[in-house]
Amino acid sequence: MGQLSLPESSLIYVDTVVLIYSIEKFPSYFSLLEPLWRQLQAGTVQVMTSEITLLETLVMPIRQSDAEMIRRYERLLLSSEISLIPITQAILRVAANLRA
Repeated sequence: MGQLSLPESSLIYVDTVVLIYSIEKFPSYFSLLEPLWRQLQAGTVQVMTSEITLLETLVMPIRQSDAEMIRRYERLLLSSEISLIPITQAILRVAANLRA
């Protein structure tokens, strides 16, 4: 597998799967994504995601009554480290048009 190279001072959008692979430490992807989280901690990149990511990441931990995993996702997603983009009707319409 390749290597993740991120330019400094980047604003990076991450989708749900990136957070799942990172939080749950999927062996095939965790090491690939580590540079992203190291750069976020160092303050050289900014990370953002959609509020829908909060919903998507919490479904399985809630279904499995996994309080620790719920805390881990919420700790990251509700922290000041990641910007959550609110989902508006305008955004949903643009997304629908892109998918159509």
